[in-house]
Amino acid sequence: MILSNVLNQTIILFILVIVGYIIKKINILTDDLIKGFSEFILKLTLPLLIMVSMDREFSKDRLIFTGLIFGISVVIYFMKTFISTLFVKMFSIKEPQKGVYKMLIIFSNLGFMGIPVINAMYGEEGVFYAAILNIVFNIFLWTMGVEIITSYSNKEKCTENGIKKLLLNPGIGGVMVGLILFLTPLKLPQMLYDPMYMIGNTTTPLAMIVVGGLLGGTKIDSMFKNYKLIIASITRTVIIPLILLGVFMIFKLPKMIAGVIIVSDSMPSAANVAIFARRYESDYDLASQGVFISTLINMATIPLILYLFSKIYGL
Repeated sequence: MILSNVLNQTIILFILVIVGYIIKKINILTDDLIKGFSEFILKLTLPLLIMVSMDREFSKDRLIFTGLIFGISVVIYFMKTFISTLFVKMFSIKEPQKGVYKMLIIFSNLGFMGIPVINAMYGEEGVFYAAILNIVFNIFLWTMGVEIITSYSNKEKCTENGIKKLLLNPGIGGVMVGLILFLTPLKLPQMLYDPMYMIGNTTTPLAMIVVGGLLGGTKIDSMFKNYKLIIASITRTVIIPLILLGVFMIFKLPKMIAGVIIVSDSMPSAANVAIFARRYESDYDLASQGVFISTLINMATIPLILYLFSKIYGL
């Protein structure tokens, strides 16, 4: 049943990508619209999604698990950064593709696909811990991620002033507001929560349609000839989760924490990578292809990863 839910979620994402691809090909979705939707997602829908996902009760019983999952997640991001750096060196990746490859390996599709899968496995309790992972995801995405993508793009490098501006961007703002809602008794009034929730929930379909639109401007057959992209996708969806599974076995991590982290890092490359590549004038064709291929590969790999996890921990 769980594996069926995972496959269904993957198929839904593909349908959204195909819709974006088709409406780009028939000129309904123009380049200007793609750029506008990318800005709309990054500056409004995604920050709102973060805020409402963190507007939940915080209990002391969850404090230890929350701190543990936060700390482990931070360490994992540094590990993935190291792996991505090795990858671009091993395959002699050139600029501006270096930043795209690194982001495709580092950032998984947690918000768009991971959280629904975690919900299918563990329900609301799992989603609560996934929200903690989402905080770390967004902190790294809007700081290290932007630094990586701009370091190898046509945009200016992130200088000290650039970093100050970076900390004031909508994504980080959403994280900060979410943390306040999460850690304090303050809660959004229902009349604000409902429209914010509705707008935030448009992030997934809009993001995947944008990815499809970006793919509509590229030659799909060429991406399957790019063995580096395929290996990067396998690194993202197979090698990283297997490394984590082995480490968690050694340290006997609690089932809930292990499951949530393994699922989140078994996901394909985040659609945000393609959106960021478009926004920061990097190789967004390559980024879109990477998201597409990793999602395709993920249809076969996520059931395998969950099967291995079930043999060790049980579902």
